[in-house]
Order: sequence, then C-alpha cells, then structure tokens
Amino acid sequence: MRPGHPGLSKAIQKASEILSQPLETESMQSLRQTAEKISEESNALFGVKNEAIQRTGLDLTGFDWFRQQVKSAGLASDENVQKQILDRALHYEDAGEGGFYDDAGADGRQPHRIEGENLWNPAQFVHLLDPANRPSASSFVHNRQGPVRFAYTGLDASSAYRLRVTLVTLKVTPELLARFEIKEDQLKRTQDILADGIILAKDLEIPSYTAQQYEFDIPRETTSDGSLEIRFDAHAGEGRFAAAVVSEIWLMKQQQ
Repeated sequence: MRPGHPGLSKAIQKASEILSQPLETESMQSLRQTAEKISEESNALFGVKNEAIQRTGLDLTGFDWFRQQVKSAGLASDENVQKQILDRALHYEDAGEGGFYDDAGADGRQPHRIEGENLWNPAQFVHLLDPANRPSASSFVHNRQGPVRFAYTGLDASSAYRLRVTLVTLKVTPELLARFEIKEDQLKRTQDILADGIILAKDLEIPSYTAQQYEFDIPRETTSDGSLEIRFDAHAGEGRFAAAVVSEIWLMKQQQ
C-alpha cells in the first residue's frame, strides 16, 4: 500500500484537531448547568422537569459520527482509502446520478416508502442505540404486523442497479423485554430482503445497537419494466416477536 499524500494527510490532521476542540465554551457550560439545576428544583417542587434540558447531550447532527470518519481517514495509510472515507462522509446521502436515497424514519425524507411506521425518539432510545451511529441510522421504519416496503418508478430499464441499506435494532435489555411483555427466546432478530419477490438476503441478522450497512446487486429482470419494489420481511410467526426494519436505503444506478 502506498502512503497517503502529505497534503491530504496534513489536512486530515488539521481537521482532527479542530473537531477535537470542546463543543461548549465555559459560559455555555455554566448556562447549561444553571438550567439543569433549575430543572431539578422544579421537579422537586412541582414534579415537572424541563424536557429540553434532558436532550442537551444528544448528538442530533452526526458530529461524533463525522469525527470518527475523519479519524478513520487519518489512520488509513493509502491515499485512495483516505479519499474514499472522506468522500463517503461528505457526500453520504448521494446515491449518484439516477439513484435514490431514503432516510427511513425521518418525516419528509422517505419518498419511496409505501408500508411501515416511523420509530424515532432519541431521548427515549438513546441508551439502546450506539451514540457513534449517524443520526439517520438511529431512526428507522419498522413493521411488526407485516413487511416494510419501498417502491420505485421511472427507472432506467437498460441499466443495472445496486441496493445499499443501513440496519440496526434496539439493544435488548430486561427493561425493554418487560415493556413489550416478551421473553428473550421469543425474539426473532432476522429478516429477508427481497427485490420484486426475488430474495437478496435470507434470514439476515439485524445488528443490535451499532448500525451496519449491506449492499446487494439488484437482478436486472426486476427493473426491466422501469419499476421496483424492495421488501423487508421478518416473518414473525406465531408466538414470536419480530419486526421488519430499515434505517436508510440507497438505490444506486450503476454507471456504464
């Protein structure tokens, strides 16, 4: 492997230094601590806490994730790898020319979803999902009663397509099991992924806590009519607890 370009490596180092600086000034810290104290006093007196204060520690912008990408680029010894990591971070949602991206679970950012429900509550689930996840990975569409489905039209019938998905599910804790009144052995944490009924992945394990991405080639025959349906199906079965789930989905046109 050839070494990274000195100029690029220097820029990555500089970016790492900037991203490592404290996010709060002393005055900001003081103001937040005062607000937290008042919130606790309100709770003691009236049983009411300031909900906004409870969310001040949540990363809603993906800062930690982006900082980790820059760190990974700095650790890479090959310039091409460095560029790939940085390009992916800077153009994360870009599905390329003729491609599509859906931020599943985020209102107004999933135009191709046709079945499934949003699940997004950072304050409620913050301890059940990896804080290093990009925020778009920690919201998702799910369905406990059937599949999650996305539909596409206007595809180029002469081109090949590739699917990329981000998957994650909540970390299972005794509290979560009690909340849903289920036992550990009743959980089913796998799902199938299908393109127009053709299986792309069978019984794929849904990662817990830390999000992961998977890619699949879409069979050409499924897009030959210019349309496509992507389905996530957990097949719960009687006496089992399961949910189809997806956090992000890219349908990417392969350039010839």
